[in-house]
Amino acid sequence: MKLKLKVFKKILFIMLLVVFTYSTIMTGYRFIDKYRNDKLNKNITTIHNEMKEESQEYKREQFMEPLLKINQDAVGWINIGNTRINYPVVQGKDNEYYLNHNIKKEASEYGSIFMDYRNQNLKNFFDTEKNIIIYGHHMKDGTMFGDLKLYKDEKFFNDNQIISFNILGQEYKWQIFSAYVTSTDFNYIRTDFKNDVQFNEFIKSIREKSLYLNDTVPNSKDVILTLSTCSYEFEDARFVVHFKLIK
Repeated sequence: MKLKLKVFKKILFIMLLVVFTYSTIMTGYRFIDKYRNDKLNKNITTIHNEMKEESQEYKREQFMEPLLKINQDAVGWINIGNTRINYPVVQGKDNEYYLNHNIKKEASEYGSIFMDYRNQNLKNFFDTEKNIIIYGHHMKDGTMFGDLKLYKDEKFFNDNQIISFNILGQEYKWQIFSAYVTSTDFNYIRTDFKNDVQFNEFIKSIREKSLYLNDTVPNSKDVILTLSTCSYEFEDARFVVHFKLIK
């Protein structure tokens, strides 16, 4: 009986030691990953700001050059005032790779801010794209798309309606018209519309889901920008914010 108890205690000790070692390793990995991610974002933002200061004309080629040197998948830059969202945007061959790779294509649980791979016609997006979609993780430290949650507050929604999303070096302004929590069963990431009627119906459906409403009402001639991140109200919840291109 005593022998069995000793064996049990030994096995339990080994199991606890394994769990402790694994937890320590994972904690260390997350700390290093956060440090690398913060440093990378700071460096890239510095490069971005320096390029803006060096050229008043701020040509497309000048804007994209430093980003493309880092990653040929770079397609632009998104900035939302009064948040930490100020990041380059990349686009992969699918919607999986950049979930766990940073802009330098290094493995990272922070991933990247990335555009849906189906938005393929960015050079002529006015004529070809109706719903441009960007994804980002909702990190616990508030980075990446963590601050999108601020749009759940009505005052923030009303006070921060205009954002900047630069596409291929050209800066564009976008105005919010919808923000809501949804399940993945709702197809808010639809990109293909057969006609204006379908697109108008889509706009109506996403506007009706909004937590708050303003005077911005897109129509079939508009291009909309969809920002998507995880939310935690229920399993597979998503928080989605939609904007309309205004200039």
